[in-house]
Amino acid sequence: MDDDLIDAAYMTGFPVNSRLPSVFMEALPAGQQSSGANATWVVRFELVNELLSGDSLVLIGPQEYEFDISGECRNFVSSLSAPSCSGNVLLVSYVGASDALVPNLGGTDRTVFSLEFDVTIPTTKPVTNMAQLLHCRSEIQLNIQDLRVAPCSNIIASRQYELWPVIPLLTSPGVALVSSELVAAGQTTSFVIQFVAVTEGATTVVVACEGMNFTNAVATYLGESATCVGKMNEVTISLASGQAIQSSVATDISLQLVFNSKSTGPTVWSFTTFGDDSMYDQVTGHVGYEILGHLDVASIVDCAATFLLDPDTGEEEKQVCTTSTPWLQYVGNVVKMSVTSVDGGQLLAGQRLVIQPPSGYRFSSTVPAFVPLDGFPEVVNDTDASLSPSSTIEVATSMEALSGSGSSYLSTQAVVVTLGSDLFSPFSFEVLVDNPSADPEQNHWRLMVLDAEGKTLQTNERSWTGFPLSGTFSRQGELMGLTVVQSLVSNFPG
Repeated sequence: MDDDLIDAAYMTGFPVNSRLPSVFMEALPAGQQSSGANATWVVRFELVNELLSGDSLVLIGPQEYEFDISGECRNFVSSLSAPSCSGNVLLVSYVGASDALVPNLGGTDRTVFSLEFDVTIPTTKPVTNMAQLLHCRSEIQLNIQDLRVAPCSNIIASRQYELWPVIPLLTSPGVALVSSELVAAGQTTSFVIQFVAVTEGATTVVVACEGMNFTNAVATYLGESATCVGKMNEVTISLASGQAIQSSVATDISLQLVFNSKSTGPTVWSFTTFGDDSMYDQVTGHVGYEILGHLDVASIVDCAATFLLDPDTGEEEKQVCTTSTPWLQYVGNVVKMSVTSVDGGQLLAGQRLVIQPPSGYRFSSTVPAFVPLDGFPEVVNDTDASLSPSSTIEVATSMEALSGSGSSYLSTQAVVVTLGSDLFSPFSFEVLVDNPSADPEQNHWRLMVLDAEGKTLQTNERSWTGFPLSGTFSRQGELMGLTVVQSLVSNFPG
């Protein structure tokens, strides 16, 4: 064959070292690791070659890791010699050590050794999420700074190991309610989830919160409808075609038709972004808004004006109506309300029941603003309605100071009843108001229960829609001390 050889070239090949047979690495606590979290890096291994004086064991992690604090490994635990750490390199050196100080490892001894130390998970995903464990042999002390650039020149055994996934932390998480009142247990709510992504390009977001019902949820992102697959506790949101989450900028995703948990207390959320069938970023344990108890109020009985104005309609027949005087500008309108259920079945002595009508209504100053009816323990019958001396009634004019939840659609006044004894549901009452000159734009009445310090415990979440107002009463005879005569100026058709 040499007779036919025309040209030849020879070059030095790359060194081939033995493969460490048994290597295991994990981060504790186990599972995926969130960026910025503290963890314990555990390594278990066997050496295929005997460990000798002059040898070194080197662990090189991804460049994004920092093993050291001022050159020292953090909380290192092992029967091996004390290591040194710098950046993403840990070095255990036996260069210059006497044979008596070198552990009996490798060769015919297949003892499994371990080491562990504390690390902080990097804030970004490692570009190469692999670690290397090297068994090096050298007559001179290895420079750990050089190992950050290139491994030792004489490697007699090695092993690469794929590490646990690192999930960067979504920053600036938030759950912003569309209305601060959409917080009642078991009731519908709408909100915007907010975060800043670390990883660019996610196309799917999973939102989770224990007890929330996302079955019928709808979502929008940057004005485009997203696809929602919702269930109890979780919803998967797939962005519209061509859309993706940008990194380092605020992300807002609107969610509607979600039902609050039926349990009261703070909500705890997690947001996770995905792309290319892999997890990108995540935040867990974010505490959102607090869910309050729900006051269930019976719907209105809206009686037609023709029924109320018919001379043949008796007063007893009108008793079923929520109000018998739904006229614009009417003074002293009696409004009946019935609370069918409250959280826990009862209100406690010392708590405060707040009734706040829509904007434009005011409470009459010439008659009692609140009259207890059925269910109140102090009430003997409907004609002898009174509260115990320990109960108090006031007309509040500063709802911001009272509950920190003033709203522009509501009246500036509210009746506040401080209970002198426990009150069990169901119960009913009347409030006496002066009607406004025009129908409110948002005809919702709000009921709340506050504790003694003014914290809101329960709410009807604007679910009680009031009665429509019609007609206008003109007032004559107020001058010169004459008897006041009210007459209805009808705006009814015909």
